[in-house]
Amino acid sequence: MSKIAVLRLGHRIIRDQRITTHIALVARAYGAHEVIITGDRDEGLIKSVERVVERWGGDFTARFEGSWKAVIRNWKNAGGTVIHLTMYGINLPDIIGEIREKWKA
Repeated sequence: MSKIAVLRLGHRIIRDQRITTHIALVARAYGAHEVIITGDRDEGLIKSVERVVERWGGDFTARFEGSWKAVIRNWKNAGGTVIHLTMYGINLPDIIGEIREKWKA
């Protein structure tokens, strides 16, 4: 199976701690291998995710990166596919067939 990573753009410590933690936990629950977080560095967030993995198991990591652009560029250069999920974009059922085809390749 290919690796799945979730990139969280622009984390802000005071405002986003709950939502970013939720993103990491949902990513883990749905089978992602890692969450990559950009924005304000928050070691407490990383520790929180690590405690969940220690308690419940699994192969999941959380890490901070300085540049979301570099993360995407490196992912693509390594042959990865980037899927931008947002509530304003294309409906997932309308594009899932194309995503599955790329996944098989």
